[in-house]
Amino acid sequence: GVAASLLPARAGAARAAIALALLLVGALLVARGPAPPGADVTAPVSPDRSALADPASPRPNLVLVTIDTLRADHLTAYGYARDTAPQLAALAQRGVVFERAISAAPATLLATASLMTGLWPWSHADRGVAPPPGAPYLRRGFATLAERLADAGYDTAAFVANPALRAGEGFAQGFAHWDETAAMTETGAIDALLPRALAWIETAREPFFLWVHAMDPHHPYAAPALAPWEDPADARAAAIRAEWAALPVAQQTARMKDVERARDLDAATRAVLVDRYDAEIRHADAGVATLLAALAARGASEANAWIVVTADHGEEFLDHGRLLHGHTLFDELLHVPLLVLGPGVPAGVRVASQVPVIDVAATLLEAAGLGDPALDARSLAPHWSAGGAASRPAVASRDGKYVAFHEGGWKLVLAQAPYPAQTPRAGGVAGFRWMARAAFDTTHRPKVGFWPIAHEPRDPAVASGAHRTARRARDALEALRRAAPPRAVAFDPPLAPDAAAVEQLRALGYAR
Repeated sequence: GVAASLLPARAGAARAAIALALLLVGALLVARGPAPPGADVTAPVSPDRSALADPASPRPNLVLVTIDTLRADHLTAYGYARDTAPQLAALAQRGVVFERAISAAPATLLATASLMTGLWPWSHADRGVAPPPGAPYLRRGFATLAERLADAGYDTAAFVANPALRAGEGFAQGFAHWDETAAMTETGAIDALLPRALAWIETAREPFFLWVHAMDPHHPYAAPALAPWEDPADARAAAIRAEWAALPVAQQTARMKDVERARDLDAATRAVLVDRYDAEIRHADAGVATLLAALAARGASEANAWIVVTADHGEEFLDHGRLLHGHTLFDELLHVPLLVLGPGVPAGVRVASQVPVIDVAATLLEAAGLGDPALDARSLAPHWSAGGAASRPAVASRDGKYVAFHEGGWKLVLAQAPYPAQTPRAGGVAGFRWMARAAFDTTHRPKVGFWPIAHEPRDPAVASGAHRTARRARDALEALRRAAPPRAVAFDPPLAPDAAAVEQLRALGYAR
């Protein structure tokens, strides 16, 4: 947790002086930028307490729902032909839909760490400073959204179904009630967390911050019932479903990774996998509707509570020759849904401007009256206000090895030092054509390139003259990193490994 958050609200003068000193040290470290390798960094990034909400005024409840592995273009609200998420589509009519929200990473740990801290991904995954083996992923020195809200008097609770987001990885920081029971089930379906979340809602103290992370539609794609688009009379599809369902999770993962390496999957099997993935979305959609109905029964609706629904990342189905996620920075893995409802938020508005998902943190803090705590994130509110707001640049990272920069309708993907090919081997158009070709090499070579966001190609080619735009994009990325450098935060001591959790994560294909 954050050192300053341990101080009681009515600390004496001595403790207040200590807290102020810690804040100043943290501010100096942030201003100084990233620590060099081997540096002794001990001061945490502490929350800004200068603009706490007036305790005499009512503060809204805050609800954050993250749906694991949910790509935006498979949702009804985003124009998908199948009715995968009718409840979310109805929810979208009651609030604001962000048509282009970009996650900070194509994998859960980094994406969620950036979401919960409101910081660009390079603060959590920067290859200049390697974490010690076994250290928790989300360091205690970062001030999380839950910590800031708890420090301001919010009751905080989280119910997570992904074993990667367990307390041992640091994600329980700031939560008075933490429940990862659902993460210990084989599929982590939303059904496993709903009863416990609904029970907490009945007794929660207001104002509260509730985070629910549903595992569906992460693989294994095991929705309990067939969806309307799955024909029970189709014998070939039924046989494929039965074959995959009979495999243990680890074997399903291995088979999907084999497809990645061989880039070979018959059309019928791919169709069944997509059918099952979409069925999982529909199952998660029904679960979210149950959750929101319980909140409304408690009196927490968009009239007096803020509700945000988003995802950590997407999923690939041979869009670029592979299955699963985490391996590239293409949009099927980064473009996620983002729905926002709340007091004063207009209904039925669609925002075309691009936003990074990390902006959710600043938005919820602003809703709680906590002002600007010097995050990289910015409030989403200007986007639905009169006149709207311009697109924001978005940064995504793949494990700190590669960075994707979305701005001005273009995407630039670069390898980060000390990895090779940060600079093209040749200048001009030829150099960027080489970069684009490298994006589709083997898993051990850089996946870099430059292309229009609206036409992300399977076989990228850079048009004549585009290299000038790419250079401008790279200059803008470097300027952003200078303006918002990685935060200098010490790593936590390594923890003893949890053998059961490690085995479960390996079965699901997680590297840690």
